[in-house]
Amino acid sequence: MDRIDWAFVRRRTAWIVPAAFLGLSAIVVLKYVFTPVWVGIDASLYAAASAAWIGGFDPWAVHQAGIYYAAPPPTLLPFVPFAWMPPVVVSLSWIVGSLILAWLAIRALKLPLWWMAFPPIVDGALAGNPDVAVLALLVVGGGRLGALAPFLKIYALIPMLGERRWRQVALSSVLLAASWFILPWGQWFAGLPVITTHLINTSATTSIFGQPVLMAIAVIALLSLGLRRAGWLAVPILWPYTQFHYAAISVPGLTPYLALCWCFPTPEVWLASTCVFAVYQRIVKARGPRPVVPEVTPMSGADPYRSAATKIDPSSSE
Repeated sequence: MDRIDWAFVRRRTAWIVPAAFLGLSAIVVLKYVFTPVWVGIDASLYAAASAAWIGGFDPWAVHQAGIYYAAPPPTLLPFVPFAWMPPVVVSLSWIVGSLILAWLAIRALKLPLWWMAFPPIVDGALAGNPDVAVLALLVVGGGRLGALAPFLKIYALIPMLGERRWRQVALSSVLLAASWFILPWGQWFAGLPVITTHLINTSATTSIFGQPVLMAIAVIALLSLGLRRAGWLAVPILWPYTQFHYAAISVPGLTPYLALCWCFPTPEVWLASTCVFAVYQRIVKARGPRPVVPEVTPMSGADPYRSAATKIDPSSSE
């Protein structure tokens, strides 16, 4: 029996992932079309919380459309320049800015432009959520501005740790510690039970946080992929009370078909697909390396996993 020509199969099926991205992103767009109050809501909510903090009020009491501000104190700082803007201007600025930053991030990662249609990126941009900006800070220009990313989303520290960016982690830690004298950390700690309740009530979580057995399985699967990739993939699966757009920051650790699985935002699908991918990688390693030419990115050199941390061949298989 002739051996299967997998290169031919990959070329013939290269259209599947980009077509799926486009179709599923159309559904994401429709969600915002039918619920226009959600368009740019995260940006306007964060700006309103920042305005409340500046005015001496409780930022975690701010809410819009039933959604309360629940981010840690550092996220208040980046939204200070937007605190005096009308909500519609804030929302529009973050939506347009997120799309531009997504484009810059995709180019920095040397990925095909159809990754712009990755549904978590589309969802994050339309919500005006900082996750897309976090991705850009971590990868654009070799990630030189990565130390600022935790001020947008505190969990940006995790992929930085996975990448072993010790200087950036140290700088971020110093800046976060210094923010104790400026930001209402005490108020946040005191209100944490209520803040957590608000998160639970509004999160369509994709993580298995709080389920010890599943968390242990996830940790083993992620670590088997190496610390570098584990750092990029850990947040959507393990961070408490996640949202669909959290996966936007994981693009450097994803391959096309794993990303396709992550377009279906349920903890079961994300954990199962990650475990299957981890097993597949072990099998590939056991068979020996593929004869591929290493491709170098501005970030950290050649990646043997052919993930988005290097230039992905759109026809590549997982």
